[in-house]
Amino acid sequence: MKATAAVSSILLLSKNAFAGYSEIESMIEQAQANLTTMDRNLGGGDTAFLMGSPLEKINGYGCWCFLQEEHGQGAGEAQNEVDAHCQTLHHGYSCVKIDASYGDENCPQPWAIEYNIIPLTAWMFGGNSGRDMYADCKNLNQDSECAARTCAVESFFTLNLIGEFLSMKPFDATLKHSDGWSHSDNCPRKLGSDQSPLECCGEYPPRFPYKTKDGQRGCCGDKTYDTNLQECCSDNTLSLVC
Repeated sequence: MKATAAVSSILLLSKNAFAGYSEIESMIEQAQANLTTMDRNLGGGDTAFLMGSPLEKINGYGCWCFLQEEHGQGAGEAQNEVDAHCQTLHHGYSCVKIDASYGDENCPQPWAIEYNIIPLTAWMFGGNSGRDMYADCKNLNQDSECAARTCAVESFFTLNLIGEFLSMKPFDATLKHSDGWSHSDNCPRKLGSDQSPLECCGEYPPRFPYKTKDGQRGCCGDKTYDTNLQECCSDNTLSLVC
């Protein structure tokens, strides 16, 4: 899966890191430290957000920004692009755990997994066009699928979060829970009787979980579909009859 973001040149990141909160924030700080004056003014975005502790500003934010061990509390509709990136991160973590259940490796807390990070510089303006972020992560983490998948999930999140704050849109701080925004009021969980298991669809990154509805829903490429109404063809397109 290709990753793109409206970000300019960023220094190559060090090769060794621990997964999760402090490491994502460290990547953001390295990016901020190496943005030129032109980069800062290019989009007119809220680059000041990237200073200090940016993840602290979105931890407990919107419907989906619950980091680290708070994973699993997200629900409802993403409130803005930042919240949507958190939702994608949430889904990615869930799939790292789900996919691990089919292998020999245990990944109960992907955010706590140690892995070798890939340099994000070449991904900034599509410089890695045609490359695969997950493949790059696997190349540097050949001994652990958990590490490779987490690397892809967190790199994709970091790349897009940086891009968000170099865009034209200012950061909306009003969605911070500690400032009074109510998650329970604005992010209702969908309630239903479906107890079918979760499977994952799409490639890393992004990859997302879905309810199989006991075989009624399937995955075709990067989208889910009703298996009673459509077929997934060999080229990952949907049709009434392949």
